[in-house]
Amino acid sequence: MLLLTSLWACFPERFRHEKYDCSSSPGTIKAIVLSKAEVGNNAKIIGMTGEQEASVEKINTQVAILHFADRQIKVNRETGAITLIYGSKYRRMICKKSLFKM
Repeated sequence: MLLLTSLWACFPERFRHEKYDCSSSPGTIKAIVLSKAEVGNNAKIIGMTGEQEASVEKINTQVAILHFADRQIKVNRETGAITLIYGSKYRRMICKKSLFKM
């Protein structure tokens, strides 16, 4: 049984779905979804008017930086804090992170 458990831990993740629920924070972004968290892929931005995509510019275990229209979105992958920067404006939102992996 111990051998089976240790072998199972060696298998890589096949699927990872990170969701940052920002519905309790004021603002137009209600959620951010990262399904394939790699540079060049897209993240889904769920807002009040619908869904849009943002490109992943930089990502590591601590932070993800997304580019959305004329905005930069910085996602703290550890705490769930979201920072929006557009022009000279700056907004910080606290979101709830949920993680599903297989």
